[in-house]
Amino acid sequence: MFDLLVNPAPKHDESLSGYLHRLGDCNGLWNGEVIKLFKDLTDEQASKWLDEDIRPVSWKDVALEIRAPQFNIQNVWSLINIKYCPVCLAGGFYWRELWDLTLYTTCIVHNVNLVYKCPMCQEKSTLKLLTTKCCDKCQHPVFETLEPDRLVDEFRIWISAELEKRLRHGRDKNLEGIDSLTYQQFNFLAIRLGVRVISLRCFMNMIVVSTVFRDVAPDLAVAAGEMFLGWPKTFHSLLTDLKRQRASSHPWKLGLAFGPIYNDVYLSLIDQCYDFIRSEFEKYVIRYWEGP
Repeated sequence: MFDLLVNPAPKHDESLSGYLHRLGDCNGLWNGEVIKLFKDLTDEQASKWLDEDIRPVSWKDVALEIRAPQFNIQNVWSLINIKYCPVCLAGGFYWRELWDLTLYTTCIVHNVNLVYKCPMCQEKSTLKLLTTKCCDKCQHPVFETLEPDRLVDEFRIWISAELEKRLRHGRDKNLEGIDSLTYQQFNFLAIRLGVRVISLRCFMNMIVVSTVFRDVAPDLAVAAGEMFLGWPKTFHSLLTDLKRQRASSHPWKLGLAFGPIYNDVYLSLIDQCYDFIRSEFEKYVIRYWEGP
């Protein structure tokens, strides 16, 4: 398809963007030329290439992100703010598809937090690591990564495990509520609720998430994991805290009393799969609302 001399087979769990960089490296193309070639393919050519052999499960979804990126403050895939498990990378030098999931922030194989930047100079990591095997800025060798951060948060690793399970096996139509969501739906809900939880202790909204995502993704994973594992009690507690935070502002109007989460429930989370969110919100209002 790309008329390249060397065409290695992709690993079973390899990232599409990582494979395209590795493909370029195998053919002496080190400046993202293969990514550009992939973007220049017609839709028919890209589809044909993706269907040629058995491909990792994420490739068709990620292909859309690479070929036609769109501004979305709740991206499932994060191809700009990249991260990796140093233990995985040392064991097999290719990029795992799970690392590209925005809220996959902890390696569930090695129980270590993923690395966003060089441990020596703090420079943001890039996929050039696959070619240079060292930091772009200080040339610190990736194989000499300092001891991985093993202070793993239980909520982060739970979110990572849930994302992998849903990516690999899809949704279970026999389940209900959170357990019934696809990985895309799960991600959408996790980020939105995570933002509302964090907003209780510092300024946070969806715009902030879109501009500094590399820094807040682990915090969002913690907040969402805690929310989901304690459901629905934690959701009711969140509503109480949000209402208390806005107690002096229009207390007798539901939308204004609860703030942005009211719009989340009735305007953003409109798909049928999120009906259980509306159900819990309405149960809370029936039980605790005081006023007209």
